Amino acid sequence: MVSALMFSCKPETSDPTGTGNDNLPADFKYNTVRNIDLSLNATTLDGVKMQGAGIKIYTRRMVNEFGVVSYDGELAAGAVDESGTFNAAFQSATTIDTVYAVTGYPGLLSEVKISVKAGGSISGNMVPVMLPSTERTNANVNCDGNGYNILTCWDNNGVPVQNDVIKPAVTIPNSMLQNIYNTLPEGKNISAAPDRTNLLVENADLVLTQSAAVYVTFVSEAAGNQNAFGFFAYDNDKIPSGPNDVNKIPQRNMLVFPNSSLPGSGGNLQSGFKIKLGTFTNRSVGFFCANNGWDQSSKKVKNNVELYYSRSSWNPEVAAGANDKRHHMVLLEDPETHKIVCGVEDLNRKTGGSDHDFNDILFIIETEPAGAFNSALIPDILPANDTDQDGANNDIDQYPTDPTRAFNNYSPNATDFSALCYEDLWPSMGDFDMNDMVVRYNYNLVTSASNKAVELKAKFRVDAIGASYRNGFGVQFGVPPGGVTGVTYSDAGRAGTGLETAVTDKATVNIFTDAFKMVSWGGGSFYKTIQAEKLGTSHLQEVTVTFKPNTYTAAQLGAQPYNPFIYTNKNRASEVHLPDNAPTMAANLSLFGTAGDKSNPATGKYYRASNNMPFALHIPVFNYPTEKSDIRKTYLRFKDWAQSSGTSYADWYSNTNSGYRDASKIYIP
Repeated sequence: MVSALMFSCKPETSDPTGTGNDNLPADFKYNTVRNIDLSLNATTLDGVKMQGAGIKIYTRRMVNEFGVVSYDGELAAGAVDESGTFNAAFQSATTIDTVYAVTGYPGLLSEVKISVKAGGSISGNMVPVMLPSTERTNANVNCDGNGYNILTCWDNNGVPVQNDVIKPAVTIPNSMLQNIYNTLPEGKNISAAPDRTNLLVENADLVLTQSAAVYVTFVSEAAGNQNAFGFFAYDNDKIPSGPNDVNKIPQRNMLVFPNSSLPGSGGNLQSGFKIKLGTFTNRSVGFFCANNGWDQSSKKVKNNVELYYSRSSWNPEVAAGANDKRHHMVLLEDPETHKIVCGVEDLNRKTGGSDHDFNDILFIIETEPAGAFNSALIPDILPANDTDQDGANNDIDQYPTDPTRAFNNYSPNATDFSALCYEDLWPSMGDFDMNDMVVRYNYNLVTSASNKAVELKAKFRVDAIGASYRNGFGVQFGVPPGGVTGVTYSDAGRAGTGLETAVTDKATVNIFTDAFKMVSWGGGSFYKTIQAEKLGTSHLQEVTVTFKPNTYTAAQLGAQPYNPFIYTNKNRASEVHLPDNAPTMAANLSLFGTAGDKSNPATGKYYRASNNMPFALHIPVFNYPTEKSDIRKTYLRFKDWAQSSGTSYADWYSNTNSGYRDASKIYIP
């Protein structure tokens, strides 16, 4: 219920604090977020376009006690397109200088750190780029196995250098990478996945059925460790009983890749690097991983680390009483090519923080002649699984049974709400408490497998009404009205009027017509702007805006939060926008330059007061001032931030240290 006091309240007086002569920069846009248009190359050096590789963008990177990396603050998701490029448009707070592009796709870097300080269009590369040749080869090659047998010597980055066993690098087709990606997706516990438990066999050794040469090709890695990888070979009828027995055979624990790491991830091993293990007759080949075994300082492999074997019963988890976690390697056959994928889990699965996805290191094993092994002992690799056949594999498709939808893209993130704060006396100057109307929003732009906008799932909540005006609210997009095919509301009783037909140049959606209908409370002069008065309920309105299929990228819709605005006291022509955001066609342009407004449409300057203060602000995760508390007197670094054009005190609204805020003037729900 709306109280009578609300209706009788008089409009606010102009600039009661007397701080109107700040001379704030005329060109400062008061941005607390940066809009990013990101383009990442995902075409390998040998021309393979990694189409279908899923990539996500996060704001936070965390490392636990075991060195395992995880991410939070998801902003965007999508897939590499047919051109071999990943494109995403998103916003991040100006307090965030770095975001992380993350993928589990083999052959790409698992993480790319991207500086977003400049904002705007940013390019990057998901493809590992080898160090220059002067750094790849070194006269001081290392041939000291430090207790291991060695297949070759290696350079200062742990890359094998002897040409008698190294073969020309091979191109790994994207179809095979997709199958690997589908079978061993990043972060998926293989031992807990019903469709993958058969992949864990007791002995993931290669049992040869005839005389054959064996080759190993490095595919990729998704590990925080610099792991060493090697093999041992034994007669088929003389199976070693354990690691100690391996030490008694001629080809025992022989290093192949001293440092199984990509460029940019602690090594310089190129995807497609191929090496010959040897020619074997009536023998079996087993494999081992030396956990974090490469020592960059000594250029050697450590001999005091845990070893994980393809023979599961030899692994340390068995002795530790975790027999169900004994597996560390899988072998998977591609039935068409008879090539074998070897996947390695590089952390102790009982105590090391393992994610059990078996893709920490990936290799391809093949024989010459092809298929010269006992295939009955090796499970088949799983083909790409795309239930809805939209081009996005199930493990990256966030809508795996819907062919029109694939990815979620959030603003500000999946759970939080950003604040849009308005002064509603425009063109007159108000008290700059920025609480005449506070609308919080959360956006989820759903995109297709081809990264085209499908719909915007928007949530809106009115958290404050520090005014007597009955204000409406809308959002304008950067596409024509025909680009929006539908608008639906979760609460019909509080719904706006949908797509505005009177605005014919850009799609404009009326979210609600009266802020009072968006809230309920038991009395008081204003809604949630005076700390001592009764609280009420802010009703959530969920609005779905559907776009013309397969037409617009996220960037074409406009920079988020798009162009949100209020119109004051039910006067549709009296719009208030964020600084320098243009009005819609429905606005009364004759109001510009009157009263306290100093807009100059000819130069693109809109909604500026005489002292260059804005009439609206967009702030992530914000506690607004109480009634009549000027934002400059409440957030004590606001003016410093504005006068520096945003280069100083970017955290003015979030920092709680002394000197940043007058807590007595901040409304606390």
